[in-house]
Amino acid sequence: MLTSILVSLLVALFIGACVYYVTANFIVAIAFIGAAFFCFAFIVFPLLERYTKRKARRSECASFISAFILSLSATNSIDRAFENGLASCGEEAKRLADSISDLSAGEKVEYFQAYFDKSIYPMFVSVFHIYQDQGGDILKVASEVMEESSRIELADIAYHKAGVRTYVQFGLMWGLSLLVMVFMRIGLTSFYAYLETSISYLISAIVYFALLLFSFVLFTLRFGEGKLSSLSLKRRKKEGV
Repeated sequence: MLTSILVSLLVALFIGACVYYVTANFIVAIAFIGAAFFCFAFIVFPLLERYTKRKARRSECASFISAFILSLSATNSIDRAFENGLASCGEEAKRLADSISDLSAGEKVEYFQAYFDKSIYPMFVSVFHIYQDQGGDILKVASEVMEESSRIELADIAYHKAGVRTYVQFGLMWGLSLLVMVFMRIGLTSFYAYLETSISYLISAIVYFALLLFSFVLFTLRFGEGKLSSLSLKRRKKEGV
């Protein structure tokens, strides 16, 4: 949290310095420092942290399901299977397990629906209930769950790599456009005395920097929610859909 606040402050100061250099308006620069800090500290970074946590939970879920099923197949012990599945999870999951230590292993499996991502875990719980009621070979009963869990994990990895690359490209694009603004300011030095008094120039600069902040918030929101359509299209093509 402290790191995100510090980075947000540095980004806000940088944007404020650019705004002041381009507009020579101290009030507008201060306003953008505040707006930029708010956007990055309370919107952009929290969205990225939520995305990272959700991605980690899905990865934990896939590891838990695989370890649980393989262990249950080898030992026929739900308690040992749960312990082995939990061993592949993070500290938060282990703390949750400690808080419900009085429950049976089967009840713990069901309780963990509140912790894991809902994309695959409810399906795993349903299969686990079928196994409890009817028995059989857990590897055969849960084969589709394991396949779907692996598919989701691989899709997450592919999306994350492509998304980070696109995010960097997006940032570089805005960085280059900002450099163009600065170079224009340098190149139009002789003409700048007039621009400083131009309301239309000030409004245009304000719109530009406001669009910069808005676009970062919107892009982060879509990236965090897995809604980058171009990446989804690439993923579908790779899967042969």
